[in-house]
Amino acid sequence: MSSNEKIAYPEPEELEDFYRRMFRLSSERALNLSENLKEDEEMLELCDGNLERICGLLALMAGAKYLGDKQSREGASYKSLAYVAHLYGLTDEERRLWYQAGENIPLSQGHVSYLINNVQDRNHLLEEAETLLGQQG
Repeated sequence: MSSNEKIAYPEPEELEDFYRRMFRLSSERALNLSENLKEDEEMLELCDGNLERICGLLALMAGAKYLGDKQSREGASYKSLAYVAHLYGLTDEERRLWYQAGENIPLSQGHVSYLINNVQDRNHLLEEAETLLGQQG
């Protein structure tokens, strides 16, 4: 071993490939978890039905793309997970399950940013629907 020899360390392209794969795998895990939990009646009973809302939230991950930005390469903050929970109207028990899901998937800050946009769009559509229904009735 010479003094000029270096420890093998991933090249930036290799790291970028890693982050891209990790983002895709986490997105797939979120969507798979959403689908599997919806079908697991025993698990739904154990969680008093709280998983149904988490499944709905995770389903909003459909279409998430790796953007290659810093957010896509760092773990989600609990503050941002709390913001998603607030926007989606999760109860305390649902929030606990949401944080666990975020940890276990694991979600990146990029995933959460994508969810925030989708939840805000969803909320806007629901508000418009309520307004339309209110005008009819």
